[in-house]
Amino acid sequence: MLTAVVLASLLIVPHTLLPLLQLSTFPISLFSKVPQIASNARARSTGNLSAIAVGAQIVGCAARLFTTSTELEGDAFVLWGFVLALILNGVIGLQMWMYWGKDIVDEKKRESAALAAAEYPREKLDSPIPQAQAPSPAIQNRAGSVPLASSSAAGSRRWTRKID
Repeated sequence: MLTAVVLASLLIVPHTLLPLLQLSTFPISLFSKVPQIASNARARSTGNLSAIAVGAQIVGCAARLFTTSTELEGDAFVLWGFVLALILNGVIGLQMWMYWGKDIVDEKKRESAALAAAEYPREKLDSPIPQAQAPSPAIQNRAGSVPLASSSAAGSRRWTRKID
């Protein structure tokens, strides 16, 4: 259904408006890749990005650029759109090459820092822990057993709260 609508709109849209619609692909291309490039640069890592997917995008953009330059002579908007996509995908490919293996090195650094921190004893905060007191023998019942703590005895206990 969507394909039929797009094809019908291409017949309805004036040919003078088509270059402007092609020009609108530039911001879409920028908004899709620039945040990823910035995020990779901030993290100094490409994260879980697949090298195969990035390579396929670069090769695909190069192929589209080649076919566009040979088949559609004079259509500068389409050509420059593919040039921009190739440049942005190339930057992501360059980042992948630059940061290759740094995730493993950074993970090993974090693990060694965690192990080093575990070797040092942590400060222990002394807080009073209430000790249960045995009832005096005078409180024994007739059978000779010690009664269970009553709610009034539990209410006089001091409880401390653990703070992390």
